[in-house]
Amino acid sequence: WEYMEQNPEHFAQFKLAKSIDIRPMSPNTLSCSAKRLFMFLNWCVKNGYLKSAGFRNVTLAQEVYGTPYYLTIQERDKVFYHDFSQNPRLDFHRDKFMFQCLIGCRVSDLNSLTKANLVDGCIEYIPQKTKHEHASTVRVPLNQKAKDILARYTDLDDALLPRFTQTMYNKMIKRILKHVGIDRMVRTLNPKTRQDEARPLWEVATSHTARKTFIGNLYKQVKD
Repeated sequence: WEYMEQNPEHFAQFKLAKSIDIRPMSPNTLSCSAKRLFMFLNWCVKNGYLKSAGFRNVTLAQEVYGTPYYLTIQERDKVFYHDFSQNPRLDFHRDKFMFQCLIGCRVSDLNSLTKANLVDGCIEYIPQKTKHEHASTVRVPLNQKAKDILARYTDLDDALLPRFTQTMYNKMIKRILKHVGIDRMVRTLNPKTRQDEARPLWEVATSHTARKTFIGNLYKQVKD
């Protein structure tokens, strides 16, 4: 806002929201943002656009993360088999969440999957987040639960599952887990205060919990 007030002519060319919700950022977010800035500044020095490298004297704080939490196989199946027929909205969000738990992809990849990604009983895709670093194809065999979910959406033109916004998806995941009673207390690290907290699993679950559910339960069977 300070820059906008000082340079109104410059910012007049942009379509900006009437109000911006400026929330405090977590130390991890600040560290990641600073690392990206440092990468850019190092590039500037390397290519002769910047002569001073004084920024290299600044020490960046390390990101701190708590122990991963995720659904057990029993909790996952409790959600999978729950009858949501009286609430179609929760029903198809549950299907997306369960499918993500069964193939372990990121939410960005889940939302972009089409019928072309279904190959010989497997899901094949190149992760969007890392495709510019290494474009390796991920191939995940589908178990019967995953196939049963897809069978409910064969009438979609091209998409494998109904499209969605990530914000609404995360809200629905919390509602679904709370409704089913996934209230096991888990220890979490508050990202802003970095204080240890105990919270019910449904309250802290997001789309990334599905990815961790897939990886965590797989790791229990094959530690590789």
